[in-house]
Amino acid sequence: MPRYAYDKLVVSCLHSVEFGPGELRAAVECLRAIPDDRPDKSWIGLMAEVTVPAGRYVLRAQPFLKLNQIVGRTPREVWDIFDKKVDEGIESLVRRG
Repeated sequence: MPRYAYDKLVVSCLHSVEFGPGELRAAVECLRAIPDDRPDKSWIGLMAEVTVPAGRYVLRAQPFLKLNQIVGRTPREVWDIFDKKVDEGIESLVRRG
């Protein structure tokens, strides 16, 4: 479904949990299970990792989404958001390079 070959998904929290790229639903369920009353909730979310060419460079992209950016979206829509963030990272690196 995604345009990039993501290496892994990471539920980022105090004790991060890694999932394979084909385990988006399981990763979201893990993210949902984190209590809402955690004081550090601001940096808890889902990160996708991928390494992609960016002009003459290689970018290790790590787009990050919070749960409220995921809830109510289809897996295709979530991957589209991750892909768009990777595209933005590539464009930014090429512009600076």
